Amino acid sequence: MKYLSLQTLFATLFLYLIFPQLTQAQSVADTLTLEEITVQSTRFDTERENQPISVTRFTADELELYGTGSIAELIGKRSSAMIREYGPGGLSTLSMRGYSPGRTQVVWNNFNLNDPVNGVFDLTLMPSNFIRSMELSAGNSSTAYGSSAAGGTLYLDSGAASSNYSGWQTLGSYGQNIQGINLNHRSGSWYAGLSLQREASDNDFEFENNGETQTRDNNRVETFNVLVNAGYETEPLSLKTTLWFYDVENQSPGSLSFPSQTAVQNDRALRSATNIEYRFDNSRLYSNIVYSDADTDYTDEAFAIESETNIKSFSNEIGWSQQWLGNLKTDQSARFLVNRVESSNFEQNESQFNFAYRLNSEWQPGESLRLFAGVRYDYYETAGDAVSGSIGANYNLFDDALILRGQWSRNFVAPTLNDLYWPDAGNPELKPETNQKGELGILSIHEYGGGRFEAEINGFAGTQTDGILWVFGQNGLSVRNVNEIETRGLELSLKNELQFSSDLTLSVEAGSIYTDASITDDESNPGAEGGQLVYVPEWSHRAHLNLNWRNFTAGTDIRYTGERYTTQDNSQTEPLSSFTETDLFGRINLPIYRYRVSITARVRNLGDSQNQFINGYPLPGRSYLVTARFGFNP
Repeated sequence: MKYLSLQTLFATLFLYLIFPQLTQAQSVADTLTLEEITVQSTRFDTERENQPISVTRFTADELELYGTGSIAELIGKRSSAMIREYGPGGLSTLSMRGYSPGRTQVVWNNFNLNDPVNGVFDLTLMPSNFIRSMELSAGNSSTAYGSSAAGGTLYLDSGAASSNYSGWQTLGSYGQNIQGINLNHRSGSWYAGLSLQREASDNDFEFENNGETQTRDNNRVETFNVLVNAGYETEPLSLKTTLWFYDVENQSPGSLSFPSQTAVQNDRALRSATNIEYRFDNSRLYSNIVYSDADTDYTDEAFAIESETNIKSFSNEIGWSQQWLGNLKTDQSARFLVNRVESSNFEQNESQFNFAYRLNSEWQPGESLRLFAGVRYDYYETAGDAVSGSIGANYNLFDDALILRGQWSRNFVAPTLNDLYWPDAGNPELKPETNQKGELGILSIHEYGGGRFEAEINGFAGTQTDGILWVFGQNGLSVRNVNEIETRGLELSLKNELQFSSDLTLSVEAGSIYTDASITDDESNPGAEGGQLVYVPEWSHRAHLNLNWRNFTAGTDIRYTGERYTTQDNSQTEPLSSFTETDLFGRINLPIYRYRVSITARVRNLGDSQNQFINGYPLPGRSYLVTARFGFNP
């Protein structure tokens, strides 16, 4: 019966979105105006609807609506991507289109945040209030930002905003307590910004396990984050620098099978990203300089575990963009990167050197047609040479009413240091992983009196050769190459925005994704062939409704996650159950002259369902979150 209700809900939303003309009678002549913003995640310097692949973009205002926690919640509620959650205070990683989190790049201000040791980035480390805009591009290629793009790219921009000053306090269930400030000031060509956020949350909650009520404790999180922006911008010259410091202490309760009352992880890092640009005529010269010093310490007294890791990274990218004859753009750069790793988990200190050269181009032979190409050469000290490439096209028919687009790419994934050197499990003989993937899509945009309707459907397919896979065997945990892994699927996204009057607007979104991801050739373990990859649901659905009336906002988010297997041969009798979570949210803005006071409230998991995305890591039931924000615009 729950399945029928869910399908009915999405069918209703689908019909509403597909036939926007049913609601036109109530709309007015006012139109919704959308600012054209150049996409950064693909390195093709053009707007979202002109890209060869699907790009999902979120603004700072949308991030603000989802509270003051990490960026993971907005991604999980409003996109086709999957967040692999380990519960409050635990790890949250990003997976797109069936690829593991280590195959999805997380890029912050042109710096790849993926850890060179384990290959992933924990999204809980990045406060949502530090982000000005965020882009997801699942079809992105390695030609943009290098290794690990098989599953796409998440691009985070924390550049400076216009002059404004704000502070906030968030309180919620399970002792959640977050506060912070944003101070941004512009004066002529100069700007500076300071953001601070502190969290001290207990995160202990009750859950049902085999019919018994248990308490999930040892979950406390204490964090302190600082972000500093400064820059100078004129017509020919631009200097921008951003410093990000964080100090995070996470208690780690472990899984239900192997719980811990003494495990603690400490993460500390100082990262800086500097961009220098000089523009003249139709050219742009630039340099991106990044430095990072990050510590991760894990201790568990009960199991006598003590692990310390320090990673120092430095990179410099020097590039040149050029507009040729009005219809051809090129963007090329050379970059070197050095990682130095000191870890108690390795027999000796390890280092990684990477040199890369890339060339991306966009050619517009006619008003409606755009052709894209990219090529990249990488040299990795630990993996050797690699060449990546992509070709794509965008054909715009009938003034955005029908846009056909697609891209094919060859990508490269270098083994991480854990893959190579983890004690008693790493494999120094691993081959680099290569990936070929393609995306074909249709985008349709209709603007009508007082509204805007957008429909998008994308088919995708990819093949990984020599896929790097961690497995449990008779001798414990190990990593090896798998001959071939295939992923394929279909994404549907619909959005309808209506402006009934100057005071009343309504936005409705719905989306579904089908993913078939499996090992198709494995000489070492033929029994694993054909099964769905672990923690990859075949079906996922989402819906979002947002109603704005004067200074009030109210809405709901619904997310359905399908069954997930926990073993590669799918031998477990029962996969993890599918589940649906419904959130309600509301916000009131009280503008007073140049001041703004707002109160945002959110109810998470309204149905109080007992869920686990990762086996042995329960998620909370119903919870509440309230944020009070005070702002001033000079």
